[in-house]
Amino acid sequence: MHSYSERKTAIAMDANLFDFFDEIATGPEGRPLWAARAPYQPHDRYDLMLVPRVREWREDEAAKAALERIESEPVVAQLDREGNQVWVRLADDWIERTGEALAAGEAADHSDLAAGRAYHLTYHWSFTHDGFRAFEGEKRGLEGRTASQFVPEASQWYRFRVRIESPAGETLLRARFWREGAAEPTAWAIDARDRQQPLDHGTIGVVSLSDGVAFDDLRVQALSLASGISGDRDSDAVCDGRDNCPARSNTDQADRDGDGSGDACDACTAAFERQDLCLDEGLDPRNDLSDHVLQLVGQARHLPADGSCGPSGHYRLGGEDGLVIELPPLPGGSRYRLQFQVRTHGPGDTLAVDVLGRTFTVPLPGKATGNAWAWTGPITVELPGGSHVATVRAISKGPLDVEVLRLEEVCAEERQP
Repeated sequence: MHSYSERKTAIAMDANLFDFFDEIATGPEGRPLWAARAPYQPHDRYDLMLVPRVREWREDEAAKAALERIESEPVVAQLDREGNQVWVRLADDWIERTGEALAAGEAADHSDLAAGRAYHLTYHWSFTHDGFRAFEGEKRGLEGRTASQFVPEASQWYRFRVRIESPAGETLLRARFWREGAAEPTAWAIDARDRQQPLDHGTIGVVSLSDGVAFDDLRVQALSLASGISGDRDSDAVCDGRDNCPARSNTDQADRDGDGSGDACDACTAAFERQDLCLDEGLDPRNDLSDHVLQLVGQARHLPADGSCGPSGHYRLGGEDGLVIELPPLPGGSRYRLQFQVRTHGPGDTLAVDVLGRTFTVPLPGKATGNAWAWTGPITVELPGGSHVATVRAISKGPLDVEVLRLEEVCAEERQP
């Protein structure tokens, strides 16, 4: 058995919150028993969760003894056992002391995860179409391309490359994924940026909360010629770290739409990059509102099942029901396309969009889609820059389900002179 003094607690806590719990939760002969994790979403009552590293932990004497050691630590105010999950609430006085130490600039390096300050590249089985996605704190969306559309298959090895850079005023998060044995792609599947609260330092970790997931050959290197992710791949005399199109030669670095991707890499020149808004992202089950849905009209409601993105579920409209949706800020006046991912259940269904005092009819799929999700035809709307709201209304006899709003700027190449 291991013994832990209060002095050792203080030393461990100054090093890393998760390392501290991992050390206490180690059994005889270094056997790992518990892993401390930040909750998937902020919790009203608890700060951490403990994930068992052994099967049937309630029958494992070493695992139960480790919980008792954790519960006796001064840093722990409360430890609750709920089913297979164990929740930890940290002592308020320790949190206050830690905050004061950090504010004073003392050299304590506490986990960014525990503070909810981290970038996540996440895959969950519910991300049916989006594949790996990028978040800040697993909640706040980032700018740019945050959904990779790369969906892994079971029983298959994959490789991934992640690149983090922190130029002035922002942090860039890029990632690409490919099947073991295949050639590495040149394009970034995820190309996101954080300009609101950019992180420019921190630790790196890989975690799985499912059985049967394995990791191997994890390497971390600074951007350099030796790392193989810098240099000048396209030989245009502009190093990859500064090249706005590193896979194609473009010495002039022209970027007509100012989106950070050079014209040589742009299939579409537009200042606003396409966004797919999962309408129930950040759903509040108390009122069925979300990060994007500001108001329900009529009897519109959220059904907690059978969605294609975000939380399990989707919005159902019937009759004259509708949703008031907040659109993302637009960089400037232009023509924009809107499409919806829907399920229709009968002929004669109609979907209308009200924006800036005008009403547009959305072309629905030609026949009922049943249980399958399908994209509507696009509508094109002239919008000024800034923030806007759109009201989506169903005009139908039966239910009409809505899940995703796609918004993109019409390419400059497509506009009529």
